[in-house]
Amino acid sequence: MAIRSIEELQPRMIIVSRRRLVSSDYAENLKASMERLGHKPAYAHARLIDVDKSARKGTIPFAVVRNPWARVVSRFKFAVQTRSAVHGEQLSGKAGFEAFLDERHKWGHQDYLWHRPIMGWYPQAEYVTDETGKVACTILRQEYLAEEARTYFDIRTEVPRKNVSAKIGSGYQDLYDAKSIQIVGDWYKKDIETFGFDFDKPAQKNTLYSER
Repeated sequence: MAIRSIEELQPRMIIVSRRRLVSSDYAENLKASMERLGHKPAYAHARLIDVDKSARKGTIPFAVVRNPWARVVSRFKFAVQTRSAVHGEQLSGKAGFEAFLDERHKWGHQDYLWHRPIMGWYPQAEYVTDETGKVACTILRQEYLAEEARTYFDIRTEVPRKNVSAKIGSGYQDLYDAKSIQIVGDWYKKDIETFGFDFDKPAQKNTLYSER
């Protein structure tokens, strides 16, 4: 779902851009890193700590978090679509999903890849914490985004869906077995501890409406 595409919210939102990043050095290093990989900088995918404090002052940052097991499958489905269309690369089914999981060893700790939605394997918690490690954003949940966004922003507009991945199976759970459940659970331990995720549950804590 794309909150920033809602016309009603345009005057109220500030989207991260190059000039709002923490420094020109950061922006240049990000651009160079992405160019080496054949990608665009995708400035809007910056973490909170990558945004200049003067740009953060006087604003209320918000973010949307998602069950990490569902998020990985969504990224995988998007990879299936984009890689097939652009490179002719075949990546599908459980075997393809296992291969995708293995990519965390190659890309998981590379600097600046938090700017890449498919290649990046960084925990969601790292996007929303400040320099002290404290969650410093208003957190909404992807699983209830249509309802929570309308309530939080006090809007009547329906929240549109964007980048809807092609369906693979009836749900994200279908691609998992005990081993892959553990792999994702271990990798995103920080998210699970911060937001109280379980395999088949959305965030249970540290979000605006999780106590309801």
